Amino acid sequence: MSLLIIDLLTVAGALAIAFIFAGPATLGSILLRKRRLRREFESDKQAQNEVTFTINEERIHQKTINSTTEINWSDIFSAYEHKKMFRLYVSRNKVIVLPKRYFHSQQEIELFRDIAKQYVKLK
Repeated sequence: MSLLIIDLLTVAGALAIAFIFAGPATLGSILLRKRRLRREFESDKQAQNEVTFTINEERIHQKTINSTTEINWSDIFSAYEHKKMFRLYVSRNKVIVLPKRYFHSQQEIELFRDIAKQYVKLK
């Protein structure tokens, strides 16, 4: 009986130590990732330009001061809806991020959602 108690205390101690070290490591990783993303955005002058999106049932039209891009719905291989945004993947590492605050109304968000669901599985 006493051997079992010692083993349980050893396991509990090991778990406590693991949590003590894992917490700060995870927090550090999150903070470093945010810092890296902020630096990347600050160094990319094109990413800081105003972008206008026009979306219809045929395609997504993206216009910046320097370029115009048209993306057919068939070019989007995955899409995700989050509380504050939509993410549309054109490739594994290329994503269109549409914050919901870009839309003028809840009805526009619902219309976009309906159009997107016609062409991609919105997750």
